[in-house]
Amino acid sequence: MKPKTMTIGELKSELSGYPDSAPIYFGDGKLSFNRIKNRGPVGGYLLNLEFNEIYEVHQDFSGPETD
Repeated sequence: MKPKTMTIGELKSELSGYPDSAPIYFGDGKLSFNRIKNRGPVGGYLLNLEFNEIYEVHQDFSGPETD
């Protein structure tokens, strides 16, 4: 399954109408931001936002994948 991603430009566009002081929460508000790490190939980019907490992702594999 291909990872769900968005580009930096798309993220900037989504955030463009908000002031720099607007708070952002992650998940249900229980995750705190740690860092952004490049996990792409040499000379490429695939940025991963990392959090300080360990969390589980649950996915339902019973139905067809939809995009």
